[in-house]
Amino acid sequence: MKFFLGLCVIFGIYISNGCVSSGGPSDRSGKPGTEAGFGTSEQQQLSKAKELENNGDFVSATKIYFDLAKQSQNPGRRLDMDLLAISALLRGGYIPHARKFLELLPRNKMNKEQALGYRLQLARIYMIDGDPKTALKTLNVSIDSTTPIDLLKEIHDFKAKAYKKDGDLLRSVKENVQVLALEIKPEAQPAVNKVIWETLGDMKQEDLQKINIPSPPDVLGGWLELSLFLKTQAHNKGLLDQSLEKWKKSYPLHPAGNQIDELFKNVKDFSALKDISQIGLLLPLSGRFGKAGLAVRNGFFAAYYAHQNSQKPQVRIYDVGTSLDKIPGIYQQAVQIGAQIIIGPLDKNAIGKLAEHPQILSIPTLALNYTQTDTSELPNLFQFGLAAEDEARQVAERAWLNGFKKAVAIVPRNDFGQRVLSAFKEYFHQ
Repeated sequence: MKFFLGLCVIFGIYISNGCVSSGGPSDRSGKPGTEAGFGTSEQQQLSKAKELENNGDFVSATKIYFDLAKQSQNPGRRLDMDLLAISALLRGGYIPHARKFLELLPRNKMNKEQALGYRLQLARIYMIDGDPKTALKTLNVSIDSTTPIDLLKEIHDFKAKAYKKDGDLLRSVKENVQVLALEIKPEAQPAVNKVIWETLGDMKQEDLQKINIPSPPDVLGGWLELSLFLKTQAHNKGLLDQSLEKWKKSYPLHPAGNQIDELFKNVKDFSALKDISQIGLLLPLSGRFGKAGLAVRNGFFAAYYAHQNSQKPQVRIYDVGTSLDKIPGIYQQAVQIGAQIIIGPLDKNAIGKLAEHPQILSIPTLALNYTQTDTSELPNLFQFGLAAEDEARQVAERAWLNGFKKAVAIVPRNDFGQRVLSAFKEYFHQ
């Protein structure tokens, strides 16, 4: 309510006082150490507004931008501040107000940079409305070499998100490669690398293989090759390591070069699994998790029988029930009978019980959940599932892609709730 009233006051005051700029050329002969065209006092106010935005106080930031616009004698500079105010309103989720202010701006009096800024804010509104195609069309304009780098980064970053929402993952990657090329802060590059890698991870192997990959040292080509390595060679770490060494020689200056170990940190050697003849399926078919265990079993065999390979391995099923103390014995029984790989258990506590007996984990084991027990020293234990933190991040990403800028999180008041909340907040405010 406080934010709403604040916006109403801002809207009423600035419309009645004609604060929205009538446009005109902007004076950009700023003094060294200040924002172009601003004196020290104005620069301090501008810095304060940006800090308020970073802290989530978009209403107060908007007021400062409009105050600076009102105080300026330069029509072009007033228009610059109006655009910053509208951007703050959009970031804060005050869409109707931002839309109204944007409609009042005099487009016929904007310079090229201001016109681009206008188009960017309009595209953001289309994106929030769930229309990425129109958002992208809005930004389909020629951009010359005089466009400020920060604005270029904003545009490419926005287009990357819009293409991703529209399902065009390759173009999304291309736009983020442009962001990376414009990013002059070394500390900011790893975050962009992570976004590129995650987007490539969402692409299907067959789609990647259809792309005519540019030759080295092309940056996009380097990313596409890395993604193909992961999708086609992750089962054989020896082969993967050879490919990565060759890649490093072909792309010595690639921005991903310093993050190779991190990007491939979860890849382990599965080359020994090519001749599997027996699989042990450890599931709770009775007790509290019985229904879940039966569902997993049925899904497993649906895929098993759908596969046309006549050399399918034998599958033995073991009911682990509800007694945690029996888990290690059942595991050892499966290994003694001939299992070369274990799938299961399903329950977090059951997985934790196995992790307490590292000496028995002698074969690759794909657990169907995550345990809080430290498993970093258990090379044969692989955990598969969607952790609550990962679910929270996915919810945050979906909310952002759908245009939501505000959220209320209801979580339990315990360590689990705090982990989920922290994961959500971290991703939502990126």
